[in-house]
Amino acid sequence: FVDHAVSVARAALVGECHDRIVNRRHPRIELLVEREGDQTRQRPPLSRRRVAMVSSAALIRRGDQPFAFGSGECREVRTDKGTDDILVSHVSINFDRSGYQRDINTILPIDRLAELAREKVIGSVSTHHWTVMGSTDPEQMKDSADTIAAAMKMDGVDAVVLIPV
Repeated sequence: FVDHAVSVARAALVGECHDRIVNRRHPRIELLVEREGDQTRQRPPLSRRRVAMVSSAALIRRGDQPFAFGSGECREVRTDKGTDDILVSHVSINFDRSGYQRDINTILPIDRLAELAREKVIGSVSTHHWTVMGSTDPEQMKDSADTIAAAMKMDGVDAVVLIPV
């Protein structure tokens, strides 16, 4: 599974399957492309990009208040404080927690991103990542999306791994 996750993360970061996956599965998502004149703005190569993650697993630290069902809030997940006390507060009768309980990288692939940075596939990994409650009405998440985007911009993030759970 982890090898597959790394392959998916690499493909997503490079953008090789962006149109096939994002547009086909989520046709209502409007993709914004910055343009300068008639030309698409050139982005730095992946090897110079700063990467952050957004997970829909409603991640919390032990002792934190769990996400409420249908909550549109977002929360920061700092990985410079370790990951041993990260828990999932996502609620679903169909949600299997056994994978993440064995390996946090199934829902927050921080170790895989660190490996990609060491191999110079990506430039760096942010210590500021974000989480939301999956299966929430997107209309309720507009403020959270703005918050996440502004924080990532301040952190110099220019590539994001989206981790749907």
